[in-house]
Amino acid sequence: MNNAQIKSIHRAILGAIFLGVSAGAQAQLDLSGKVVAGIREEAHAGVQKGIDAYESNDFQAASDVFEPLAAKGDAIAQFYLGRMHVQGKGNFKPDYTEAFAFTLKSAEQELAEAEDLLGFMYYYGLGVAPDQKVAAGWLSKAAEQGVVEAQNNLGRLYDKGEGVPQDRVQAYKWFKLALNAGHEASAVRLKEARAKMTPQQLAQAEVLTSEWKPKHK
Repeated sequence: MNNAQIKSIHRAILGAIFLGVSAGAQAQLDLSGKVVAGIREEAHAGVQKGIDAYESNDFQAASDVFEPLAAKGDAIAQFYLGRMHVQGKGNFKPDYTEAFAFTLKSAEQELAEAEDLLGFMYYYGLGVAPDQKVAAGWLSKAAEQGVVEAQNNLGRLYDKGEGVPQDRVQAYKWFKLALNAGHEASAVRLKEARAKMTPQQLAQAEVLTSEWKPKHK
C-alpha cells in the first residue's frame, strides 16, 4: 500500500466518525498505525524512525523518538504523540487533555491532519470544551489545504449552520470539491444541497468551486 492510499484511508475513517457518530466517537478515535501513517511523505528522516516504530506497534520506541522531537517543536511528532495519548498506546493512558495539547501545537504549525483532528476534538469536546465555531475554523483550515474529509464535513456544517452561518453555496462548494477528490459519500449530500438551491446560487457555487485552489504552507 503506497502513501497516497494510506492517506486516503486515514481521511476516510476519520471522516466516517466525524459528525456521523457521537456516542461511539471516543472508541472510534482508536485508529491504526497504518491509517495515520499517511503523513509519512511529509516527514523528515528523524521522525520517520518514530513512524516506523509506531507502525510496528513498538509504541515505546515510537514515543522515545517523538517526545524529544515534539519538545523541539516538530509538528509531526506532536501529532503522533497526540494520537498516542488518544489511543493510550505505549506507556500512555488514554488522556484527551494531553492529546488535545499536542494536537493543538501541531495544528498551529499548519499540519493539515492535525487541523482536521483538532476540528474533530472541538466538535465533540474531547480534551476541550465543545465549540462548533472553533471546530469549523480548524476544519476550514484543513479543507483549504485539501483534506478531503475536512471538505466534506465543512460542507455539512455549512449545510446545517453549525459553527458557521447556514450557507447553501458554501455547502455545495465543499461537497463538490470533496466529490471531485474522490469522496463518494459527498455525492448524496451534493444532490441534497442542489435541490435546496436557486439557479443563481448554483451558478455562484460552481464558480467558487472552479476557482478554488488548495493552500499550502
